[in-house]
Amino acid sequence: MSRTSRWMLLISVLALGLTVPALTADKEEERLPNRPKVPGKFRLTLRERKEGTPKSGKFQVAEKTVDWEVSETAIIVCDMWDDLYCKSAAQRVGVLVPRMNAVLTAARNHGAMIIHAPSDTMNMYAETPYRKRMQQAKATKPPVPIAKWCYLDETREPAMPVDTSKCACDDALLGPIVKKYTKEHAGLDIVSFDGVSDSGEEIFNFCEQEGIKNVVLMGVHTNMCVLGRSFGIRQMVVRLSHGT
Repeated sequence: MSRTSRWMLLISVLALGLTVPALTADKEEERLPNRPKVPGKFRLTLRERKEGTPKSGKFQVAEKTVDWEVSETAIIVCDMWDDLYCKSAAQRVGVLVPRMNAVLTAARNHGAMIIHAPSDTMNMYAETPYRKRMQQAKATKPPVPIAKWCYLDETREPAMPVDTSKCACDDALLGPIVKKYTKEHAGLDIVSFDGVSDSGEEIFNFCEQEGIKNVVLMGVHTNMCVLGRSFGIRQMVVRLSHGT
């Protein structure tokens, strides 16, 4: 081997030695940090309606006080879009946003996890750390399959005030049924250690990874998205019935 060849080989080895650690460091940097787990509790008053006599249609309000660890608590913001064709719902979104954002800010500042779930707009958040944070959560097998949509179960639920099999809106006069939303409402802050996902699987994976046991769901259109989404109330009830 000539002197020139030996020098070329040495330069190649040194280059590899310098390059590999740099790539490893870059790979480690891709994993985003999650919210620090801080001590503290939320003291909350929970309210539920229970049917007195089965099938009587008469319900009673019951309240109880609970203490939740902030490190085990998340709030999911469900489909609070920038616009939608159901104009009554769009108007309610505008009224809800300022107070909702104040609640999210207070909860975030105390250590709760905030997950924004503006469905069907994930392309708008694809390159953000909030979206990547949810995607990097370790996959976990759920106790029951997570449905893409959970429909009304007439054996467990009463009829909805708005029959969604006919129309999702409660407008007096329905306009064109077209997609009008592009992202979450601008009045809701997405900051810090927040996450963005519209996937029940991703949200479940993240909550399992982070030890989140208490979930608050915020949104509009209870008869549709809040109940039916893959991360919605019906799916959570199914999981609770299986002990998770």
